[in-house]
Amino acid sequence: MPREGAPPLNLNPLSSLLAAVVVLLIGTMINRKVWFLSKYNIPDPITGGLRFAALAAIAWLAVSFKVEVALSAGPFLVIILMQTVFIILYAIYVCFRFMGRDYEAAVSSAAFIGFCMGSTATAMANMQAITAKYGPAPQSYLIVPLAGAFFIDLMNAFLLTLILAVPFMGG
Repeated sequence: MPREGAPPLNLNPLSSLLAAVVVLLIGTMINRKVWFLSKYNIPDPITGGLRFAALAAIAWLAVSFKVEVALSAGPFLVIILMQTVFIILYAIYVCFRFMGRDYEAAVSSAAFIGFCMGSTATAMANMQAITAKYGPAPQSYLIVPLAGAFFIDLMNAFLLTLILAVPFMGG
C-alpha cells in the first residue's frame, strides 16, 4: 500500500532501458561471485532483479516513494498465460518441424523456449539440461548462442525502446 504524499517514480523508455542494463550487469557480477548461483544456472537478470527488488523495498520503507504499475494482476496473468500457450504451440508446430524433426531440432526448440522465457542464458540452461541426459547437440550449441547474443539480445533492446516510444504504446 503506497504511503500518502509519496512522489511516483516515472521512467521514460531510455531510462527504463538503462535501468534494465544496470540490473543485468549487477546480476552478472553477483552470479560470478556467489558460487551456488552459477552452479544451479540462475540467470543474471533474475539475480539482478531480485537485488533491485530488495533495494527498492528498503528504499520505499526508508524514503517513502512508490512506483506506479500500469497493469493490474488480472490482465497481467492473462497475458502471461496466453504467452505461455503460444510459446508451447509455436515451439511444437513451427520450430521443431521447421528445423527438421530430429534431436537437434528438439534441442533448438528447447532453446527457443528459453529465449522466450527471457534470455540467452535460459536458452543455454534448457539445452544443457537436455544434452546432459540425452547426449550432445553440436549444431544447436553453435547456432543458439550466436543467434541469442548477436540477434535477439541486441535487437530486443532496440525494438523495445522503439515500440515504447510510439505514442499509443506509452511513449
